[in-house]
Amino acid sequence: MRRALFALALVPMLIASFAFAGEAEIKAAQTGPGSIIQQVLIVGPDGKDYEAVYTLQQRADGSFKITGCSLRASTSVST
Repeated sequence: MRRALFALALVPMLIASFAFAGEAEIKAAQTGPGSIIQQVLIVGPDGKDYEAVYTLQQRADGSFKITGCSLRASTSVST
């Protein structure tokens, strides 16, 4: 699914959230208190699908810090 509208999917009490951008789909899920895994499905300039997975940890001030990121070719089929 692709849409031109963009929304950020980081919410402190996030259970599950979806946001759509022009050439990306964002999914996020809370894995524990103050811990989020965010999956971003991207269509690259070569037309192939890629998946970026970010891990985030909530800091003492309430903000989130990216603690890891991986990028790989996606096995999902874009629509």
